[in-house]
Amino acid sequence: MRRFFRKLIKPGFYLLMLGLAIYGGSAFWHGNFVRNLKASIFSNSPVNQPAIGSAASFLHDEDGDGLSDAKELIYGTNPNNPDTDGDRYKDGDEVKNGYDPTLSGRARVDENTKLASNLTVQYFSWLQTKTGDNDPRLDEKQIEKFLTEKKMDAFILPEISDRDINISAADGTDAVKNYLKEFSTIQLPAETASYFDIAQSVVQEQKADVVEKVLAGINETEQHIRNLQTPKEAVDLQKGYLGLFKGLRELFADLYEINTDPVKLMRDVRWGGDLVQQGYALERIRLGLEEKYNPPAVQNPPTSGEQQPAP
Repeated sequence: MRRFFRKLIKPGFYLLMLGLAIYGGSAFWHGNFVRNLKASIFSNSPVNQPAIGSAASFLHDEDGDGLSDAKELIYGTNPNNPDTDGDRYKDGDEVKNGYDPTLSGRARVDENTKLASNLTVQYFSWLQTKTGDNDPRLDEKQIEKFLTEKKMDAFILPEISDRDINISAADGTDAVKNYLKEFSTIQLPAETASYFDIAQSVVQEQKADVVEKVLAGINETEQHIRNLQTPKEAVDLQKGYLGLFKGLRELFADLYEINTDPVKLMRDVRWGGDLVQQGYALERIRLGLEEKYNPPAVQNPPTSGEQQPAP
């Protein structure tokens, strides 16, 4: 697979982006190794304890407060203190009744901005309402239903404004040719071509520092794109690629939150597939411009006096 991506990135930046989306959105959740990773998160077997990262388990409760070690990470509580906020109510009891276990008093989970924006917390609350289960677990099928019902199952390309585009004063054939030529020379850092490997490092080895390197490279490359002189004929293409690039950056940035928001990983895997489709659509637009402004040379048929090449 890695050899495939080394070949893929040579033609240009746009193909590399497609490769990243395919690798993250399609191959990521279906390979043999990833199935093991998936089992480590969703398995209910005491032998294969479901875990986020290398330690936290949904089956083990270190401090006996009714909140598993994995959920302690998700809700931001202390796994070694049954009453994190010191209000004489166990963390697990507070969560089951919708109260914020990190703040004393009657503060609700949905009043905590950080917790309210956590997709896994939202999923647990949704599943508790749906099923009445006061100790909901991660369940792949239920997560799919949750994402669909909350209309988070599809990636929508972010809108890019005109001020984010360096619109060229020149237009016409030469301007488009120059844009396409400059665009084709842009490359992403080589380490960015493995969303799966990076996710693996973060989930299993707790190496979040690799994400920093990738994001630094993505930001640098995005700036190169923004600096391109874009003729009017290529504005829609430029906006599309900047939007796709923004979505790609968000996928990598979300890897920071795998330990505290595993449902977001499920959402991003689905979004990766959508990025593929968006990338194909943009590639068709780019190829259309290539054909219009860089048509292949037409060879004249040989005259009667010229010798035709042998078949």
